[in-house]
Formats: sequence, C-alpha cells, structure tokens
Amino acid sequence: MITIIDHIIEHYDLEFLEEFSIELNPNPYDEILDLVTALNTRYGDIFPRMRYSFGIQSFDNSVLQLSSRQYSFTGIQHFLRDLREIKIPTMVVNLDFIAFGKGKREKEEFLAWDRCGRDWYDQILASGFVDSVSLYTLELF
Repeated sequence: MITIIDHIIEHYDLEFLEEFSIELNPNPYDEILDLVTALNTRYGDIFPRMRYSFGIQSFDNSVLQLSSRQYSFTGIQHFLRDLREIKIPTMVVNLDFIAFGKGKREKEEFLAWDRCGRDWYDQILASGFVDSVSLYTLELF
C-alpha cells in the first residue's frame, strides 16, 4: 500500500487534496493497527487529513458470522480500544455498518439493534472518537 501511495504522491498534483481515504477491515487486528501506525507516521504530515474507514459491519456475532467476517464483537472492542491509542490529530475514523439484510431475518429485527447492543453504538458515538458512521445494506441469501 505504501508503494501505491508513494506513486500517487510522486505522479499527481495533490495541492488541493483535502483528505486521503483508506478502507480497511479490522482484521487481522495487529497487522491493521501496525499499518495505520505506519501510514500515520509516513503521511501524517503530508496529508491534511487521513480518513480510515473500517468495515466493522455489526456488533452482533451472528451477523458477523453470516457475512463471513473473521472477527467477533469482542475482537472489535479490542481493536477499537487499541485504535484509539494510535489516533493522531489529522486522523479521521469512520465505521461501516450493515443497515439491514441479515439473511432471512426481518428488517425490523435489525432496526431494533444488535443483540450486543445499542449501548455500544451509543457509547462509541458519544465518545467523540468516531468521526463518522456509514450504513449500507447487505442482503445475504
């Protein structure tokens, strides 16, 4: 990834660039945290803002399993706590979530919130650590 970013910096005029955005899954946790640290160190002073969008998807282990994610709610908790430790002032954190579409489950069931909890959503949004949240549909059959 660093090679690609270096190529972009070398070959494109970035004078008016306001934000550099990267989408990542939060797994394998340690490797992703190491990558974010490396990118922050290398580019934190070059890009005015670096947006990291993490595909959390859900705090519900059954949804994570249905969508073939290789991580769990407990792992997401660990990841987000460690991510908070390496956040720099120019770093923007976005979390991607599945809005509905949990196999044969009803949309209303999801909208009642994940079993792991509305409390976690509320805590993360209230913390100020997360700068934005994306919701999208994913239909699993």
